[in-house]
Amino acid sequence: MVRAALLRHSTPYFRRANQVYYRAMSEKKNITLPQKPGVYIFKNDSGEVLYVGKARSLKSRVASYFGKADLSRPWVTAMLPTIEGVETIVTSNETEALLLEANLIKQYQPKFNLKLTDDKAHPYIAINWSEKFPRFSIARRRSKGDIEYFGPYLSGRQAQSILELLRSVYGVHISSKPLRQLEHPCFYCQLEGHKCVLAGQIDAKLYQQSSIKAVDFLRGNRSGVVEDLRIRMSQAASQKQFELAAKLRDRLEAVNLNRARSQVTSGGFDSYDAIGIASVNDRATAVVLSVKEGNVVMTNNYDFRIPPLAAESEILRQFLITYYQNPDQAPAKIVIQAVPEEKEEIEKLLSSLAARAIKLVVAKRGQRRSTLELALKNAEARLIWQQNSTTSNVEGLTEIAKALKMDKLPRRIEAIDISNLGPSEAVGAAVCFIDAAKAPQEYRRYIIKGFDGQNDTAMIAQIIKRRLSDRTRPLPELLIIDGGPTQLKAALGALGSRFKIQKTREKTNVISLAKRPDRVFLPGKANPLRLPKNHKGLRLLAQIRDEVHRYAISFHRRRQQRKSLNS
Repeated sequence: MVRAALLRHSTPYFRRANQVYYRAMSEKKNITLPQKPGVYIFKNDSGEVLYVGKARSLKSRVASYFGKADLSRPWVTAMLPTIEGVETIVTSNETEALLLEANLIKQYQPKFNLKLTDDKAHPYIAINWSEKFPRFSIARRRSKGDIEYFGPYLSGRQAQSILELLRSVYGVHISSKPLRQLEHPCFYCQLEGHKCVLAGQIDAKLYQQSSIKAVDFLRGNRSGVVEDLRIRMSQAASQKQFELAAKLRDRLEAVNLNRARSQVTSGGFDSYDAIGIASVNDRATAVVLSVKEGNVVMTNNYDFRIPPLAAESEILRQFLITYYQNPDQAPAKIVIQAVPEEKEEIEKLLSSLAARAIKLVVAKRGQRRSTLELALKNAEARLIWQQNSTTSNVEGLTEIAKALKMDKLPRRIEAIDISNLGPSEAVGAAVCFIDAAKAPQEYRRYIIKGFDGQNDTAMIAQIIKRRLSDRTRPLPELLIIDGGPTQLKAALGALGSRFKIQKTREKTNVISLAKRPDRVFLPGKANPLRLPKNHKGLRLLAQIRDEVHRYAISFHRRRQQRKSLNS
């Protein structure tokens, strides 16, 4: 990564009343700001970063904000009255400035910069080559070292299913911790009919070769997996291992089905990324179609918050320098719909990060143009879907507030459930929805302590008390308990005086939601609240209840599985 020699200048200034004063302040800055490339940071009176930008000349660029009004960038007019300070960082050249701009935008997520909201959520498949036995895992953050990353994938479930396929075909080991020698073959090698390297059944070199084949699949070579599956299926059948042969046949059908669904033939053997971006008001969506040897092998979607009426070329520029910071992620060619600002500088930056030449190509005709149009159609469709979902979410929150006679919309809703299907390993879970959308970073899992048998009410009370002890997060406006009146009573006992009493806004509303049919129980009411099946608020409540139930069940099953493997 390029390192910039940084030189900081801080020049505070004060509120401006009109355009004349803007010009006067810009003239003042011309005296102090350097005529060098670098990054400028606008801040408000509380020190919050409003905007991060890159400049060929800091002196000229910052002064330009205080000249004539730029009608092509109305968000600048909205930002100017809130600026109370500027900080500049001088770099050696424009490429370093571009890289620094991307890093600072990612760090501060300024209000008037494009915000790539999905960037941190998407998982990668990581292969650690520095250990004796190459280890496969799912990673949310990338770290330095001899680790190879593939992705990002749309969800952890998608990444996990790919790893499970590779484990089934090649016997690779999936673990978040370093692998260690075993006396006996591991559970999954026995299950899939592989020789286990951890138990010394094969040597490290053979396992390394299998790992290389698995990585080849991640790079887009699907045909190798199909051929290997066919060979293993024939071997299993010849050895009369019919159950294993049937399992391999199902795997083969799944791979072939996946190929049929995902491949969009371009009529050649070209490899590139095609980026389609659609925007409306302060929202934008980017769809990246990854093409390998003429076939679309991966689709990634990203959502943005953008300044109102931001120029398309600026949106594209910021997306490129944010998305392609990972060296192994950028292909040799990136197909785009229009020339972004500072095209040459972006190519230099991406090429220096990847240590190979990377070109931005504007597709005007042919198969590349067809693929780009497909990306654009997907981006437009996703943006429309998001707008409709947002409208539906607001309607659902409004209906909940009306039904429960709340003073305001419950923007933060949490739900709690427990899972104790067996005599041990009881667990609890809490999920959070903010503005009717999942907030996975707020999800929590709990290992229930102090109970040998099943005691649902006491377990719910324990989870709620532990949630209340977490003072790093705000309390929800609405708390949902999965269950009926009994579970609600236990929750109220644990909450004490913290649940909402009428006309006390800052406390938490609490309800329980029973299944089949969905029924809402309120504190102090023996009978459930009657809501029609098509009630948008009830649908949203049921969605949140079902999500916490899924989260608790999956955690419980994982612990039970781990216990059975260790026994």
